[in-house]
Amino acid sequence: MNSGSILVFVYGTLKRGGRYHYLLQNEKVRFRGKAVTREKFIMYERDGIPYVSRKRSLSRIKGEVYEVDEKTLFRLDSLEEHPHWYRREEVDVEFDDGNSTRAFLYFNENEEGRVISSGNFPV
Repeated sequence: MNSGSILVFVYGTLKRGGRYHYLLQNEKVRFRGKAVTREKFIMYERDGIPYVSRKRSLSRIKGEVYEVDEKTLFRLDSLEEHPHWYRREEVDVEFDDGNSTRAFLYFNENEEGRVISSGNFPV
């Protein structure tokens, strides 16, 4: 990772195959790998949109880590309406190879919708 780079952990519509993944498809973004959160959280889904909340510990969240630039982070924050709808916070994540890092994850404490007990949102 370069100094000044920003890591973002995505778990829903920003993942490969998701409807907003195009925001992560530019020369300033680098896919770092599949990962899971170290901590357990709870994931909800409503109307095809996933939410991860800190209010309960149910499962490790599965997703992907991307290295992004400031401009891309601004676009992601705009999509997620940070800090009003989702709130971006750093968490520990573990890659499939066992290495770990800290990355930003978008939380939403809305507890409405269907619980996704696996922590893996399908795209």
